[in-house]
Amino acid sequence: MSDLREGPERPVPQAWRLKWAQRENQRRLAEHIAADQRWQTELDDLDRMMATAGNFEGLTSHRDSSVLLKKGERIYAALPRVTLIEASVAAAGQLGTDSGFSFHGMRSIGANRGSTPANPTSVPEGMRVVDHGSVTVTDRRVAFQGSKKGREWALAKLQGIEHSSTQPYTLIQVTNRQKISGILYPLAYATAWRFNLALALAVFNNDRQRLVAGLEGERQELVAARPALPPLALPEQAPRGLAAAHALKTVYFGRTDQRPARRVVRGAAMSAVTLLALLGLVGAVIPKATSTTQGGSAFPTARTSTSATTTQIALPTSQNVAPARQAAPAAIGTTSSGPTSRNGLVAVPKPKPKPTPTRPVVRSRPTPAPRPKPTPTHVVLNLCGAPTNPWGYNFCRGGYIDSPAAGFCSYFDCIANFPNGHGYVVQCVDGMFSKSGGRQGACSYHGGERRPLLT
Repeated sequence: MSDLREGPERPVPQAWRLKWAQRENQRRLAEHIAADQRWQTELDDLDRMMATAGNFEGLTSHRDSSVLLKKGERIYAALPRVTLIEASVAAAGQLGTDSGFSFHGMRSIGANRGSTPANPTSVPEGMRVVDHGSVTVTDRRVAFQGSKKGREWALAKLQGIEHSSTQPYTLIQVTNRQKISGILYPLAYATAWRFNLALALAVFNNDRQRLVAGLEGERQELVAARPALPPLALPEQAPRGLAAAHALKTVYFGRTDQRPARRVVRGAAMSAVTLLALLGLVGAVIPKATSTTQGGSAFPTARTSTSATTTQIALPTSQNVAPARQAAPAAIGTTSSGPTSRNGLVAVPKPKPKPTPTRPVVRSRPTPAPRPKPTPTHVVLNLCGAPTNPWGYNFCRGGYIDSPAAGFCSYFDCIANFPNGHGYVVQCVDGMFSKSGGRQGACSYHGGERRPLLT
């Protein structure tokens, strides 16, 4: 029979290490789930853009556009609440000619984060505001319609186009204008605006495949960059600093396997011992109150007697005059009742000693420290890019919203026909929201459906 020897047993991790590992793994998993949801949202957006770039043929009308279309002209994008900007001086150079679209490049200005639409207020340096209004992109031109004037940039006369890498604006240069001008738009519209402008230019140049190929390359990069599962946290990886905290907790409250009542009694006893030790330490540090003299030397305060005492000095009289060698020495007697006693001694009253003033000992009372007011805890929900709202509507979890809450359009940018929708709430490609999700023709004037809103 063979001799089987068992190897050394692995020690069982301590309970506090196991709890740390459990909490750390939960934290890592939550972070991974959030990152994976963001990754999935970006992948869905790219897939929709690829489908639109390959099949979308434009629209014949748009509710945010007042441009009169020419024969055969199609609308590819229309944005409200934009600003026409223009350079203060004539252009000294030429803008770039690359009008392509980069989905990953939109991250530099935060356009992929689902910011709430707002009117842009930051004017680029060297530019001035000309007017406010709406802009329409067709397969032939970019047309701005404002309250004061309109402006067009013909694609046939396009000399250069440039998107800002840090702010939501686009500059356009054409051959029939001396000054460079452009459009400043809300951040939430940046991705849809730049994509549809690139699509319109690709259609004008008959070069759709180049745009689709670029999006396909970005999709492959995004697929390769999917967040990986985090490594598993092991009990032995717990920080060393937690060991001292656990030992102190054990000293005060005992082991976790003990009965709760016993742990409570132990905690109370140890707390009392600690309090007594602290009081003894404080008493040893604070000096005892002492009184000081005027010269600065310390002595115990004594009580001064109020009784009057006198000193008697013997003086010669006419009856007891004697030679100097027989003179009686001066004698110190007790208190007499008059200025002269029976034995001829003159009583000289002794001055009363003045009581030494004692300095009162003033003990300073410590000023109580103000109690800090509790800071209210605000629970921040991850809306996965959805605009901030009081109902927790988001893009990553929950079910479809068939009946949105009252006041929905105060937090979300709704299309004009939103109240008449008969489906669930969805976000369109241009960032606006419709209630016709799941029905044919949803977001037909806004580039199609982008993603559903969930609750």
